[in-house]
Amino acid sequence: MLSPKNIVAKVSNLNMRLQHMIDITAPFPIQRWGVTGGLLFLFMLRIILMHGWYIVCYALFIYLLNLFLAFLTPKFDPAFESDLAAQDVEEGEPGLPTTLSGAGGSGLMSDVFHPTDAKDQDEFRPFIRRLPEFKFWISATQAILVSLGATMFRVFDIPVFWPILVLLNI
Repeated sequence: MLSPKNIVAKVSNLNMRLQHMIDITAPFPIQRWGVTGGLLFLFMLRIILMHGWYIVCYALFIYLLNLFLAFLTPKFDPAFESDLAAQDVEEGEPGLPTTLSGAGGSGLMSDVFHPTDAKDQDEFRPFIRRLPEFKFWISATQAILVSLGATMFRVFDIPVFWPILVLLNI
């Protein structure tokens, strides 16, 4: 008999096995992306051959584009640093602004966060992505699998007038 305790234990065991399989793939990025590309190819082939599920395809590619942009975007953008400090002060959060707005960086703490020495201007700052490659791969693969699953049911084959989708992107 399946009790809630047994169900939770089985789901937990399944989650551990799935996580173990995902962790095994971590050192093989070319193979991982190859499988994801193959799944995407199968999805596109299904869309083209069946002439349907265009709204699912549209939603998938909008999501993949969003993931790709998050992958290319840095986690910390230095251009917004002073704007964020000024916004924190305006919202009443504790802290001091790093620069005075409009005055060439002579704020109370401008020397702490932005040293004026020439040697510090060439400091190496590594590029840290907002979305790491592995999480990008997992999210993209999950989205493609869900989209492939959605193409198995006619309920998701919603008729769409394609000029509306094109105009929404402009």
